[in-house]
This record gives sequence, structure tokens and C-alpha cells, in this order.
Amino acid sequence: MRLEAGKKMLKDKSHTAKGVARALGFANVQGFSLLFKKSTGESPNRYKIPLN
Repeated sequence: MRLEAGKKMLKDKSHTAKGVARALGFANVQGFSLLFKKSTGESPNRYKIPLN
């Protein structure tokens, strides 16, 4: 699934949410971000940089 690939890419600090969205074939980062947040409960940037 594209979101699982996105999660892995975001854990690699060299990828941005915009870069991940493009790599996964999303038309824009907003669409990716909305779907990601709906699925995980966190924005891509929050997922990438956890509070802990």
C-alpha cells in the first residue's frame, strides 16, 4: 500500500512530505497529507518527527 511505503520513507529523515507525495504518485502534498492523517491520526510532519 502506498501509505505504508510513505511511512517508511518519512522515517528516513532525508525525505520531505512533499517528496514522498510525489514519489508515491499523489498529485499534490495536500492530498497525501489528508489521506495520511486520516489513516494514522498524525500529519506526515508529526509522524516524521515524533514528540517523544
